[in-house]
Amino acid sequence: MFGKLRLFFEKIYKSYRLRKELKPFYFLQETEEILYLAKLAERLLGEDKKFKSRLDKIKQEMLRLQDLTKESAFNKVPLKTKLELKKSLEVSKKQLEETLGFARPHTKIIQ
Repeated sequence: MFGKLRLFFEKIYKSYRLRKELKPFYFLQETEEILYLAKLAERLLGEDKKFKSRLDKIKQEMLRLQDLTKESAFNKVPLKTKLELKKSLEVSKKQLEETLGFARPHTKIIQ
């Protein structure tokens, strides 16, 4: 009986923690970081037109997401959808970081 009660409260705690993590502020913060990384990538790798168009698309999507999070309707989005969005943002951020890691330095001098 106590085991079932403990599991019940653990489930409630996990749900509470998840809701806390998926507040609009988290998404605003992530989109700002991704926008910053996209601007850096554009400066470093702006020569490639195909890559530049992808970066422009990323910027537009992040700005649209920022606008969405500022609306009250964002709070009505289901948790499952927010969780998928969070995972997608993390993947995008990781890909941009990896892209920046492969960027060629602009100088030949080792720093």
